[in-house]
Amino acid sequence: MTDFVDNTLGAIEAEMKAKAEGGTVTIDAAHCSGEEIIDLVKGAAKLASENGQKLKGVRLAAECFTRAGIERTTGNSGEVAGVPVVQVIDFDKMDLVFEAGV
Repeated sequence: MTDFVDNTLGAIEAEMKAKAEGGTVTIDAAHCSGEEIIDLVKGAAKLASENGQKLKGVRLAAECFTRAGIERTTGNSGEVAGVPVVQVIDFDKMDLVFEAGV
């Protein structure tokens, strides 16, 4: 894991704790490698589980979706480690959607 991924996961965990009822955390993924994108999704799912939440899904910019090599399973979506990932038009964004009480 890169320093960027480690630092970003720390920020995601802080946001998750601040939004104990769930919510969305947005990341600028423009400069992320495909591997970093996958690591962020997997790491966020693990953090959610450790904090009584669930990573319900990810909205990911189309270019980032392709860069990460996510295989489409239906239409504009795929999965990373069991987490649904939907390809969207947003420029370089990754929205991680958390659900509380899981």
